Amino acid sequence: MPFNTYRPDLMGIAEIDRKGPLVCGSWTSLTLTYTAGHFGIDDLGGIKISTRSASDQTSLQFDDPTAPGYTTITASNGAKLNIGTARTATSALGATRLTSSA
Repeated sequence: MPFNTYRPDLMGIAEIDRKGPLVCGSWTSLTLTYTAGHFGIDDLGGIKISTRSASDQTSLQFDDPTAPGYTTITASNGAKLNIGTARTATSALGATRLTSSA
């Protein structure tokens, strides 16, 4: 269900791609691709990816490619991205926010 129903054809689209079946309790790799629509992403805007933290999911980390939870984030246009993670006491969701430093 879209967060905003105003002109979805111009808003962009997010897709998750994975190779093979998704098996509970096993390791997997997912690729999330966001393609900006006609409006693009505002220079102070960002993308927030939320996950439910009340699970046995590995925490995201961005430093060690050999360790569990290793995550990479890139922009197809080469923009420098600011990556932040947060977990609030009032929410059961962890969030990763991506913003561009143009």
